[in-house]
Amino acid sequence: MSNPSFLKFKSPDALSDVVAQTLAFILGKSISENGHASLLLSGGSTPRGAYERLGQAALNWEHVHIGLVDDRWVDETDPGSNAAMIKSTLLKGRAINADFHPLTTEHKDLEAGCLLSNYTYADLIQPYSIAVLGMGPDGHTASWFPDALGLSEALDPNSDKIVVPVRPKQSKVTGDYLERATLTLAALSKAKTVLLLITGPVKRRVYQDALNDPSSDLPIRKAIDAFGDRLTVYWAP
Repeated sequence: MSNPSFLKFKSPDALSDVVAQTLAFILGKSISENGHASLLLSGGSTPRGAYERLGQAALNWEHVHIGLVDDRWVDETDPGSNAAMIKSTLLKGRAINADFHPLTTEHKDLEAGCLLSNYTYADLIQPYSIAVLGMGPDGHTASWFPDALGLSEALDPNSDKIVVPVRPKQSKVTGDYLERATLTLAALSKAKTVLLLITGPVKRRVYQDALNDPSSDLPIRKAIDAFGDRLTVYWAP
């Protein structure tokens, strides 16, 4: 299996422009060929600009089904909610008619909520047209945090689950958000195309170290192995 492609940009704005154009092209092509498209998105600050630009693309948004790669188990009024971020960036203007599936539910109990989300996400059309990932300085992607409770289930390549609960250990990366819902590696492996968006020298070094070490236990290495040449890395300083 070939290694992922690595694209470098001079600034986060330049990265956002190309990512938005790439997403719009792939979604448009899928709609043209299949009558529909499915898009899985991550939160964080890096993709915000790309989502805002993508939301203005001239697509048949009513045929686009959008889900989340992961989310903190919080209400959408919480500043940590990925669902709220997607609604405030992408799902405005032309994209308002897209079919959006949040990961969180009204359940206070994480396990019960993820069980329901697992059924909800079974309705998202597979194979997914495209998935957008981020990465933390600890090497996590999605909510696959190193040493998290539930990580082994999330990374099981043979899992029949789409959504599982994960409880990471508290760190500077997790903050106080220690209950999360995440798509499994097995589910994300059904994506035709995967984009990994990272910025800054620290994350680039973490990614490069994982790429150069096939025995690395970092979750990002599991993604590299699973997606191979379907993965393209977009990096800006």
